[in-house]
Parts: sequence; structure tokens; C-alpha cells
Amino acid sequence: AELFFLIEEYLNPEVRFYSLRELLDEGYNIDKIYNGPLLKHGFIKTDELHEKPHKILISDLIKIMMQVGGIYSVKNLHLKINGQDYFNQVDIPDEYLPKLVTSLKTFDDITIKFFRGATQYTTLDLKVFKRKLNELQSAKRRVYRLSEETVEVEQGEDLNVNQYYSIQNQFPITYGIGPYGVPSRPTNMRRAQAKQLKGYLMLFEQIMANYLEQLANAKELFSVTKQVNRTYFYQYLDNVPDVEPLYMDNEDQKINDILLGFYGVPKDYRKGLPKLVYHKDNYADRRNRFLDYLLAVHGEIYTQYSLSQFNYYFSDEDFELHLIQNKTRLLQFLPFINRNRAKAFNYRSKSLHTDNIAGIEAKITILLGLGIGIQGEDGFDDFVSEYSTLEPYSELKFKLLSEKSTASQRKNWDKASDLGELDPDDKKYMTYFDHIDEAEVEELVVEANKATELLSNTLPFKSNTMLTKFLREGIDINAYRIGSLPENPNEHIVIYKGDQEQDWLKIGTFSSMEDATIATQELTKKLIDLNIKTEGLHFVEHILLRPDVEDHRFGIYLLDEEGNEFLRSCSGLYTFKERLEAIEKIQEHIYEYNNFSVEAREDRNFEIQFKLPDKSIEFVSTKTYVSVQEIHEKMETLYRFLADKDDINSYQDKVGFYIQNGENSEPLSEGFYSYRISIIAPDWTARFNNTEFRAIVEETIDNERPANVASECFWLNPKEMKEFEGYYYKWMDMMSELEADKEKLDALSVKMTNLLIKYRN
Repeated sequence: AELFFLIEEYLNPEVRFYSLRELLDEGYNIDKIYNGPLLKHGFIKTDELHEKPHKILISDLIKIMMQVGGIYSVKNLHLKINGQDYFNQVDIPDEYLPKLVTSLKTFDDITIKFFRGATQYTTLDLKVFKRKLNELQSAKRRVYRLSEETVEVEQGEDLNVNQYYSIQNQFPITYGIGPYGVPSRPTNMRRAQAKQLKGYLMLFEQIMANYLEQLANAKELFSVTKQVNRTYFYQYLDNVPDVEPLYMDNEDQKINDILLGFYGVPKDYRKGLPKLVYHKDNYADRRNRFLDYLLAVHGEIYTQYSLSQFNYYFSDEDFELHLIQNKTRLLQFLPFINRNRAKAFNYRSKSLHTDNIAGIEAKITILLGLGIGIQGEDGFDDFVSEYSTLEPYSELKFKLLSEKSTASQRKNWDKASDLGELDPDDKKYMTYFDHIDEAEVEELVVEANKATELLSNTLPFKSNTMLTKFLREGIDINAYRIGSLPENPNEHIVIYKGDQEQDWLKIGTFSSMEDATIATQELTKKLIDLNIKTEGLHFVEHILLRPDVEDHRFGIYLLDEEGNEFLRSCSGLYTFKERLEAIEKIQEHIYEYNNFSVEAREDRNFEIQFKLPDKSIEFVSTKTYVSVQEIHEKMETLYRFLADKDDINSYQDKVGFYIQNGENSEPLSEGFYSYRISIIAPDWTARFNNTEFRAIVEETIDNERPANVASECFWLNPKEMKEFEGYYYKWMDMMSELEADKEKLDALSVKMTNLLIKYRN
């Protein structure tokens, strides 16, 4: 059996799979084992991958036989293939593989003779032979499920690179700066000199110690899973021998150096060192550069300049943190984004508030920084998800109205914002109202319950209304003023005016100046929060709106020489398969002039018709003519193009397709459904209302979308968005149902289609 197995391996070597444990036992390391593509059935040794043999040498077979224990000589050997004997070698054509047949039924099938001395050995046990041969073959064909393999990586050893060993331990004892101090009986002068040298060396040792701490925290600097709040690290020189007497511990004295930019740095070593390092740590710039490097490694870039031109919601410092957060977020979700770059969402699963979104939507949302504010130290935001742009207002029970809303719709708002006879523009009132000091606002510390109570007394909450103009412009705290009238000094009124053409609005009345200031501060924060949460995009894939292929909704166009849809089928609509059959049938008759005709309509205009001889398929022109001469000239030109009289054109270039969703609906070109997406966005936020920022959004979408997919972006006002989201989420929910009501789903698809067409028009 071993002999047959060795010969079989020589003729047609099978690739053997090894388990992880087998290779580890043979001395292979993890790096070498996993070098190369991950296979499904085990690991393969590179040195066991042989080329296909092009010839069989008889001498090689004899060598193989001699390797089997118990065989001392081979008298003669030849191969018989297809009745022909080969005594030296067998040449193998490129299209053939050699194979040894070992499926033996009796020993008569074995042509190899075995001798013990001069006696032929014939008492072989066929069952033992087959069992042994199967064992050898099975060992070669065994496979291993790599998913079930457990890779045990050796525990790493902490190098403790941040542990600093003072150079003062290396100096000869006579210097007196080591752990043993100054030798013999030193004078005060000698001790002072040793401490002076020790202090001098500590300046340089601090740099080395900080360097080691920086090196130990390199993993933090390149981390995208942790909230990193500094880019320079430090450590105290506690390992320096007898260092405590040299530490200054005067907290009251401060360093204020205008040239170096140090202000309020304590002269206490332990408290001053962190301050000094902080002053030199340009966190925003350095963290951004670390993240830019990591993005570049993955072939990505985050264009922050264009976004910085439209910073409506953050201070300059907070905006830098916002950019850092967006970059970190992009790096966190790059595996998802790259894996699903050209992949759509799963319409059979729920999408709202889940990570079931398309890869392009996730990336664009992150690149534009949509839907997120400044994250605290506790962690990062959840995964980007599909969300309603109107949900933040419905949660607050606000009625969102555009500036074009009617007086009846604005009734509650106008009533709550009415100042009565008070006119702040009047000189006699101007002195009583003043702007809010932003520095004082930043210093205010407010309890959450009190802030909520004061906010509830402001205009939007009292009227349960939010005007889009106020939402955009009310984020500027400089547009507010606070004052009290002499006749009622205990009543502090907050008023607002967005621009010169606008009337003053009453925001609220409060019992103290502090309460009025806090209420205004909380209102601007809430408006910023609403702006941020409202900014979102809905991606609609047109292919999901297309009718079912079994529905009779599909029609045919015949195109003219300019590629225009000129003749439209009017003999009924087809299923997708029926339309293909009709197109083949039309091709047989498109070259016959008698199938074309000019007919008069009831309105006395003329149209061109094309009919098959059996009138099973009929076409009529999409355009009518008044002039008989003009329509006959057009028919002649059309016929010559379709019949290839002047030039030969592909039949596919003469045929177009349309879909008709209902009996009374207009035919819609089938190109509307193919490789096309629509992006729906709100038009009322501070950024999204800016036409230049809209151009950035559309440019970003255009850069990130697949090259073969056309996209179009539509900006909706609150009324339009309410209508869209009302149908959109119903349609999404019904799409996810396995046994959805087809009639209702079709009706929603038609409604969605009509909305997109309306936006386009």
C-alpha cells in the first residue's frame, strides 16, 4: 500500500492541508503560517506546491520503490498506457494529468510482482492492503476548518519604556549626585556645588524623561478608539536620587512670561510642569496632523477648509474639536465604509436609527459632519444612521413653519412674541435695553433643572412653534438684548431682532437679569442643537421604485434620428418578458414602408402611426403636426432612419423604454429607474440654507458616488419634507415586510416616484 501511495504522489501529487497545531509543532511561527491568503480548509506548505509533471521517468519510479522498507531491488519496470509499453520515460501532453488507478478489486489487477528471494509472494491480504491505502490517502486529504482554529498568541512583555533611569546614577561617587550623596565629610559649599550640578542636569533629564513618556504613549496618539485630549506627555523626575529638596513647592507664586506665552503657571514643580506642557501642546493642530496621517495611510483625505468657512454652530476652539471628532469617526468606520462602498442598504431590514445604510451615505454623512455636535469625554457617537429631519421638532411638540407660512399658521408665534406698545427702536426705550456680555455668559454655571425651567419660558416653547428664519438666525447671541422698564424694574425682558428689516420679537420675561441671561444662553444652545440634529440626508434608490417585472407597466419607444422618443406603443402595456418578445417581433417589420402612415386626429392635427400587419402592436407619435407637408417629411425621415436607408444603425439605438404607473399617468422613461439615486435634504438650517454650502454638499456627493450612478440633490422646505417623510417611512416599512400588500406598496412607490418627478421639475 505504501508503494502504491508513493507512486501515486509522484504521478499526481495532491495538495495536503495542515492544521495550525501541526505547523506549530513543526516549528513554524505565526507570521509564516498566516503569510498569504486565508484558505478555507487548512494551511498549505509553500515548498509542497509542485509544478505539473511533463514526463514520467522510469528511473524515478524505481527510486521511489526502493524507498519502501523491505524492498531491496527492482529487477525490471515498464509502464503500459493504452496498450503501449514505455521502458525509459513517458511524455505527458499539456492537456493531460498522470493518474495511477488504485481501485483494485482482485490481485489479478496488480501487475507488479513481489518476490522473497527466488519465490514469488502471492499471499497478500487485499482487505489489509485497501485499508492501509485508504489510511494513507485520507491523511493527505484531511481538511481543517480554520474558523474553528484558536490562535494562541504568546503574551507580550511590557517593556516599560517610560521608566526613566537617571543619568545621575551613572556618575562617579565623587560627584556627590548619586544615591550615596557627597562622600566623606563635605562642607556646605561642597553640598551646594553637588546640588547645583544636580539641578543643572535635571533640565536635560526632564527632556529625556518626557521623551520616554511620549514614546510610551505613542499608541494613544495613533488611537481612534479613545478620546485623546493631549498630544504631549510628561513624567516627574522622581527617579533622580535625592530630588525632593530641589522641587519648588510655592503654589502662590506664578510665572507670567509674555514672550513665551506662559500665564498663571505655578512655581510648584508638580503643579507647574503639567501647565508648562499644556502651554506648549497645540492640541488641535497636532491631533489633526496625526489623524491626517492615519487617513493618508488608508488613501483618504478630509477637506476641512471648506467646512471651516461655514462654521455657524461652534466657537473656533470647539470647531477644531468638531473636525477632530469627524476625522476620528471616519477612521473608526472606514472598515464599514470601504466594505460597503458600492453596496446599498438592505431594504428587507429596518433602517431608521440603525446602521443599515449604504456605504456612500455613511461616508458622506461623516465627511460633512452631519447630525453631531461636540462629544464629551465619555466616548464617541453611535454609528451614523438614518433619522428623520423633523423628529427633533416633533419631540419638542414644535410646529415647524417656514418664513412663507400664513398669518393663521403663525398665530401662536405672533401672539407670544408681541411687544405691545413697547418699541425698542424708540429712543426713549433704547437706553433700557443692552446687549448680552458673552464673557459673562461663558462664566455662568447653571443647574440642569433651572436651565430647563427658564428655557421653557422662551418664545418657541410658549408658542410651540419654530420659524425657520428664527432657527437659523437665533443662534447669534448678539441679536438679543435684555432690559427692564422704569415702571417695572423687577421684570427683565429679552427681545430679539435678526436683521434691520425684521420687527423686534419678545423672547420672554424673567424675574432677574441673571435668569434672563441664562434663558437666552440656553435658547441659543437649543437652536444650535436643533440645527445640527436637523441636518441629514435621505438617499432614495430609484431601482426600488420600479414596478414588478410581472406587472403590465412596461412600454416601448421608437427613437428618431436625433435619439428623441418619437413613437410610443399604444396597443397596451407589457410585462418585462412580454416586452422583450414584442421588441423582437417589431424588428421584423420596421423595414417595411407600408407599416408607417399619417393619420388625422379628432382635433384635426396629424400624427404618425406605425402598425404591424396583424395590428397586434401599434405605435403613435408623441408629437402632433398641423402641416401635412411637415408631417410627411418627418415620416419619410423617420422611416429612412429606422429602415437603415441612408446609414446602418444598431437596432438597440432605435429602441427606448418607458414605464406607465397608472392608466392616467404620464409615461416615464425607464432611465429614471436605472443607476440613479435622489438625495433629499432640508433647506431650513443655517448651513443648508446657504447656497455655497449646498454646492459643497452636492460636490461631495458627486465625488463619492459610484461613477456609473447618477445623483440629484433636492432641498425641501418643512412642508415638503413632512409630505416626503410621511410617504418615505411608510414605503420603507412596507418594503421590509416579507408579505406586504402589493397594491398598497405599488401605490406608495408611485407616490414616491411622482414626488421625485415634482422636485425635479
